[in-house]
Amino acid sequence: MEQLKPCPFCGGEAYIYSFPVSVSTTCYAYYVKCKTCYAEYNFPQETKTEAVADWNRRADNGTV
Repeated sequence: MEQLKPCPFCGGEAYIYSFPVSVSTTCYAYYVKCKTCYAEYNFPQETKTEAVADWNRRADNGTV
């Protein structure tokens, strides 16, 4: 899995947040949030890898 890039707004450290999809299931959804300014990419993904890829995507060229 790719490493999380720093927050594009403040440069702070980001982390992967998970939450249960339903009370009666063990399935989780994932998104990424900044520990400093609380910016988040909160379009939930089914895997941590997808959530990291979304967070790491940047508008300039998508790879920075």
